[in-house]
Order: sequence, then C-alpha cells, then structure tokens
Amino acid sequence: MDSGGRAPRELTYRDGWRRGRISPASQGSLPDPAGHGDKGPTGMPGSLLWRSPHSGLPRCIPMLLFLLPAAVFAGFLWLVYLLARMA
Repeated sequence: MDSGGRAPRELTYRDGWRRGRISPASQGSLPDPAGHGDKGPTGMPGSLLWRSPHSGLPRCIPMLLFLLPAAVFAGFLWLVYLLARMA
C-alpha cells in the first residue's frame, strides 16, 4: 500500500466528555484536554490529589501492614481500659 498520495488528515479523540482534534501540523505537542497542564485544580504543580498513585505508597505498604496489628491491639486495650473505668 502506498500512502504517498494521501493528504494529511486530522485525528479526533474523546477524553471523558471532552473532545479534541490533533492536526498533522501539531504532532510535536498534543493538546491538553483538561486545560490546566501539570497544575492541579488549586494551581499548585504536583498537588497531592493529582500525583501518580505509585509515588510513595508502595514503600509504605509493608510498614503499614506490620504496624496495623499493633495499632488494633493497642486500640483494643484502650477500649478495655475505658470499659473498666466505667464499671
């Protein structure tokens, strides 16, 4: 198949409820469908809500799983202590 005779065409895309077009002249930079670039809704770049979910959580999971039983046990002892004080 020879594509030399074809004229360049626009590509359309849909991101959620937003639609956009990519023209062959702007192939170097894609338009931002959200309209705010790297900044979050508060205007702060790298806001906590817009950060990648893999940013720091995988390093914390083993530590959290190790501390969770100790925290539950401490909470249980605290509740027993409060019930003992009431009686």
